[in-house]
Amino acid sequence: MIVGMVGMLGGTVLLPAVTLPLTRQAADGRLALNHTAGIRTRATKSSDEAWRVGHAAALPVLAPAVPVAVVSVVLAVALQVLAGGMWGFAVAATGFVAETLLILRSAWVADRAARLVGG
Repeated sequence: MIVGMVGMLGGTVLLPAVTLPLTRQAADGRLALNHTAGIRTRATKSSDEAWRVGHAAALPVLAPAVPVAVVSVVLAVALQVLAGGMWGFAVAATGFVAETLLILRSAWVADRAARLVGG
């Protein structure tokens, strides 16, 4: 149980640690349109400007991922210590799912913004 919770919490911390810097770099023009990293939809890949605008639009949607990670880690550890059982894992999993939903929403927002720019 503890191993699963630690893994889930690691993923919860890793998601914003990777997605936010990449998105910020793409929005600032420091991460060029590429075939590997970033929000890769047909619209965001249509031009350099669509790439930048899409990532800039996604940033505010992704911003809550950091507080979600912090709260998830603190609550999961506290609940695991105080209550035991599955409580810590449940909180860790909830934080991970919340961040995944933020990432999916940010991709949708980026796609819509990039479509307005066109290619």
